[in-house]
Amino acid sequence: MTKSEAKSIIRKYYRNDNPNEDDEFVFIEACSYLIETENDPDAMVTLGGLYYDKQKYDLAEKYYLMADEAGDTWAADGLGYIYYYGRTGERDYKKAFHYFSISKSRGNLEAAMKIADMYHNGYGVDKDEAKYKALLLEIYDKVKDLNDVFSPFPEVAHRLASIYIDEGKIDLALPLLEKGKAYITQRIRYNSFWGNFIVARRTISLLYQISELDEDNIDFFDLFYILAKPNKVRLTYNGNQYEIESFFDEGEIRVKCLDKYYKSIEDFLRRALFNNRHTYVINFEDFFYLDIIK
Repeated sequence: MTKSEAKSIIRKYYRNDNPNEDDEFVFIEACSYLIETENDPDAMVTLGGLYYDKQKYDLAEKYYLMADEAGDTWAADGLGYIYYYGRTGERDYKKAFHYFSISKSRGNLEAAMKIADMYHNGYGVDKDEAKYKALLLEIYDKVKDLNDVFSPFPEVAHRLASIYIDEGKIDLALPLLEKGKAYITQRIRYNSFWGNFIVARRTISLLYQISELDEDNIDFFDLFYILAKPNKVRLTYNGNQYEIESFFDEGEIRVKCLDKYYKSIEDFLRRALFNNRHTYVINFEDFFYLDIIK
């Protein structure tokens, strides 16, 4: 393998909507080659992200630590998440605050947002709602005009919108949530990282708390709202019809479709396939229709 071949493999993997185990193995080999021969921090943080998404947190920590030592901008953020959520053991808010602060100093706005969350929740610092809102507004000011679905606009939007809803400022909350939904759902089509689905769920749940669902123009991500209680939806796609059902099981919402069961709405949206295409890459150009079964 050469450097150019390794980079080509990585690019090809990212363009693959449905990589299999062999694709993933070759992708890992390509990243490992760049790490061993080039000490490439991008490859380190890429493997860290892959293993984090696969919930292999010990390996994620290993590669994030390597990438952080090599000067990668984003690795400290990954480490902050590992310690914030206790992915490799107990939660360590001091370590989380330390790495989020490093990442924030390198210009990472997502890390700045987690620091805001820590003030909101009183994790590792004294609870301070005024500081929480001030930090969110500071981040929002930096992302509000960015035409980039990979910016943290959706993350800051649903947090600020929640504050505005509590303050009765619906006119300020609604445009934030509408734009946040557009950005996060488009981002998911390029990056199916599970954390993006959580942002989508929070955004859409708040959006339909203060606005009405247009039942004539339902998209797959509106299922976060529709399936949040027992419900049935009919999908018409590529000449076929499918029934999607949500139901309670042991106090949790589950989803059933095509005789397959999914542990959550996120799980369904990430894993379900129709005509060998994932739900999150199907869009209105594919001529699908979703309607609630009355």
